[in-house]
Amino acid sequence: MREVFRNVRAVLLLGVALLAGGGAPLRAAPLTSAGDAGFRRDLEILAAAGGVRGPLHAWPLDWDQVRLGIASLDRAVLPPRSRAALDRVRRRLDRETAPGWHRGARVDWTHHPALAFDFGGRARRDVDLGVSLAGHRGELGLRLAGGFRGEEGRRGRFVPDGTVASAALGPWTVYGGWPERWYGPGWDAGMVLSRDARPVPGIGFFNRVPRRSEGKVLGLVGPWRVDGFLGVLEGDRPISHPLLVHLRVAFVPFSKLELGINRGMMLCGEGRPCDPWIWLRSLVGLFDADNTGTAREPGNQVASFEARYAVNVAGLTAAPYSEVFIEDEVQDVSALFGLVLDGDRGRKGDAWRLRAEYSDTMANRILGNPDQGITYTHFIYTGGYTYRGRVIGHPLGGDSRLATLEGVLTRARGTTGWLRYRFADVNTSGNAEMRTVSVNRERIQVVEAGISLPNRYGATLGELRYLSDRPNTPGKRSPMLELEIGWRAAL
Repeated sequence: MREVFRNVRAVLLLGVALLAGGGAPLRAAPLTSAGDAGFRRDLEILAAAGGVRGPLHAWPLDWDQVRLGIASLDRAVLPPRSRAALDRVRRRLDRETAPGWHRGARVDWTHHPALAFDFGGRARRDVDLGVSLAGHRGELGLRLAGGFRGEEGRRGRFVPDGTVASAALGPWTVYGGWPERWYGPGWDAGMVLSRDARPVPGIGFFNRVPRRSEGKVLGLVGPWRVDGFLGVLEGDRPISHPLLVHLRVAFVPFSKLELGINRGMMLCGEGRPCDPWIWLRSLVGLFDADNTGTAREPGNQVASFEARYAVNVAGLTAAPYSEVFIEDEVQDVSALFGLVLDGDRGRKGDAWRLRAEYSDTMANRILGNPDQGITYTHFIYTGGYTYRGRVIGHPLGGDSRLATLEGVLTRARGTTGWLRYRFADVNTSGNAEMRTVSVNRERIQVVEAGISLPNRYGATLGELRYLSDRPNTPGKRSPMLELEIGWRAAL
């Protein structure tokens, strides 16, 4: 575990030293992390128009994939919403790859953190402040980020979330630090990896520009991307400092069809074996290699299979998507399903989006045979599939359901408004030991209305939320209004 910490520190210190030295002019950081919903919507619109090729739903992304993808687009033949999205992405690309240091700041305040911490950037605590400084020299990149998070009645603290050093090694990008990460096509949740928990410190890699392999067989796979990550979890848990491993393979075998396979593994840690045989059994994970049901079991295993397909019909883009999640054994299945519709509003580039998403984290309930108390738990790693008290996957945790209907209107220059309705059935088993946001069952309806107003330096955000109830209030209804205000700046 200590080696992972040393590796992260070494990568960051190396990045600082090399960037501080002489050489090529300094330019902005090459990685873009999860957390910007508007930017992701623009990339999905451009991918449906034939740009930004290859798998798109593993974050962080390398700017090279974005740059090469949009270079192939002919703006003159694009529909209005795609032209506006292309203009917005180009402006951001030019800004963040311009010579010099790229400086950023954010300020978030909320009456109470949102129930569902989704792909978009939201305050993790009542007060959430951050600054960043990013640049790269040649093939080496560095983003230094830090922030303060405080909550009423508690001491605030500094967090290094967003700090990452990266290097391009041939076709691969390697990185270390605390990047905001996300796997999967879902917007409310990534079943294996989402932004619900804070970024786990570690080191990772991916091929920065998805490419089609040569050969009759491998060529059928289409453009592919492989991701890997090794991190270390906190010490304040029943088995301290276990390792967290994420592996992902995604490919586009047909135009606009993206398929992905995700693995998450928790192994080693204080008092647990960590020899090569343990790693091999955990990686294979088939039959009795991993799921022994005894203390000899090497780790806590999760996996998912995902698919997303975008089709253009009568001026609209329809994109159904799904992620099927497996906890430890093949028979323990839960899932997420969604549909996105994109269309033009007039000819000036204004666009609308409708989205419906449903997820259920109780094992096998979608198969008609519910099995309680399984998802995101483990009999050896009793701290669960969590980091610092939050689930690494679905934001509501295990044995829960979440349904969302969302409408988004985006003006050509980037002003965005949204209205959402959510129904959250939290901890449906009522198991106080479940890794979820409520120790008892709560059925909560949520209405969210918000707006993002771009300006010369960034954007101002505001969101008003109404909750029909709140977590951990058994036997009574506790309606609540929540207000969140934020400011983003690129200086």
